[in-house]
Amino acid sequence: MAHDKKYLKIYKMTKNPIVGKEILTLIEKNFKILNELFLTVAMSDGHFPTIKMASYLKFCHDAKLSCSHVTMTQIAVHFVSANFEISD
Repeated sequence: MAHDKKYLKIYKMTKNPIVGKEILTLIEKNFKILNELFLTVAMSDGHFPTIKMASYLKFCHDAKLSCSHVTMTQIAVHFVSANFEISD
């Protein structure tokens, strides 16, 4: 987990340092299962070690992660935000 922390993009999810710390704590507590989920989804779409947006959204839909508080559109926006890189 320590090595992977430097790749987290929590700053793209929230600007509130308290919420950021809560997100990090949640990830740390559930790292093993989150990593297993990532590997399963990444290997299932044939693009390992990355996850394509369509596969990620299908996983979120199948896992019923959207609700009245978090829509699939919001999930898609977070996916794009977390994966967007500005190149020089």
